Amino acid sequence: MWIARDPTSAPVMEPPRDDDRTERTRHLLPCSHLRKPFVLDGRRPVRARAYVSARGLYELRLNGHRVGDVELAPGWTEYDRRVQYQTYDVGHLLNADENVVGAVLADGWWSGFVGFDARHQATHYGDAPQLIVQLLLDFPDGSRRWVLSDGGWHEHAGPIRYSDMLMGEYVDAREELPGWDRPGYDDAGWTPVAVADTSTGVLEAAADQPVRVLEELPARSVRRRGDDRFIVDLGQNMVGRVRLTVRGAERGRRIRLRHAEMLTGDELYLDNLRTAEATDVYIASGEPVETFEPRFTFHGFRYVEVTGYPGDLRPEDVTGRVLHSDIPWTGEFECSDATVTQLQSNIRWGQRGNFVSIPTDCPQRDERLGWLADAQVFLPTACRNADVGAFFARWMRDVVDAQHPDGAFPDVVPELCLDREGAPAWGDGGVIIPWQLYRVYGDRRVLERSYPAMKAWVDHVHRNNLP
Repeated sequence: MWIARDPTSAPVMEPPRDDDRTERTRHLLPCSHLRKPFVLDGRRPVRARAYVSARGLYELRLNGHRVGDVELAPGWTEYDRRVQYQTYDVGHLLNADENVVGAVLADGWWSGFVGFDARHQATHYGDAPQLIVQLLLDFPDGSRRWVLSDGGWHEHAGPIRYSDMLMGEYVDAREELPGWDRPGYDDAGWTPVAVADTSTGVLEAAADQPVRVLEELPARSVRRRGDDRFIVDLGQNMVGRVRLTVRGAERGRRIRLRHAEMLTGDELYLDNLRTAEATDVYIASGEPVETFEPRFTFHGFRYVEVTGYPGDLRPEDVTGRVLHSDIPWTGEFECSDATVTQLQSNIRWGQRGNFVSIPTDCPQRDERLGWLADAQVFLPTACRNADVGAFFARWMRDVVDAQHPDGAFPDVVPELCLDREGAPAWGDGGVIIPWQLYRVYGDRRVLERSYPAMKAWVDHVHRNNLP
């Protein structure tokens, strides 16, 4: 069963003050924390697996531990046709008696802002995220037990007041729920979840590498620009988020992080972001040392403006956390010409930043869409740098599913914001990409699955260009 916050239950947490929100973020809701206790009565399973997915984004928890290291799970697909699920080995996290399985849910691509459409994403997919979980426990005597997502779960808002791919994440550490994902926690004030859907026909096992944190970039420099404002340079245009160490902040102090690719003079250049705010906010709990790192958003940036930080911000307090799909890198290049070597480095970083679940055009502004032309033009280079076979094979299934009844491929996949048929070079990607994958990897399966759609596109072009 797909479960979600019950909209008819108790009201969610009061929103932050009006001056903390913009017109675009004011309506965004807190991320749900969901939990369910279960007891094993001293019986330890010999094998335990968790099958998990979400319409939106999830982070699974078991007895106080995060399950796995996958980020932005389950990834972005043509949600009407398929939603991927991940499988985890969780036997080492189980207790012999009392246990708690929990999850945090965020809007992600499902119900957050996506693309350059001025409308909220709810007009495209759904209006709130949903979770589906199955724990399968195998015992020594051959018996099995399932722990499922059902109406027995409970929900509560937590410290993440909102999280959005384009707008950023707002965390109020004063609202932490200590021990919420462990046995013994008192959840009397939590509300029952709603069963949102019982259909599972769209679920498919994840077929390509997930998104992970794959590198850390220490701050190269920190420059003070006011009493409590700093400009941080990470030395490299990257995609991901910042981990910030906060020292000596009084309870309730508001710290804001804005992200940008370039500076204009000594200030952030933000015009290219258009409506993407790329702003994270942290409200301190008052502990001597705190760590803030967003969990359900990502930005394209090199520079970070930190406002509201107490005292001196040191370079070691700021770390860039690089996110992208964990594709295996197979090629490297450098030569005696520093300019050519830097060009290849730029290409590599560009590939990493635009391979976040799907191949996108840009990772920073209000777009980040899967343009077919961008993908087919870059594909030969991408294949030289890395093994992108599984990454593109999974995306091509969405490309085929997005084909219009008359044979036209769309400009972007998943098909969002634009419902027109693909232009030359864009629609052609549906033919060029499977052929290029076959040429490089010799795997006929993508070509065979795509061939009827490829033929339909060529017939469509021929039919509409007859004299």
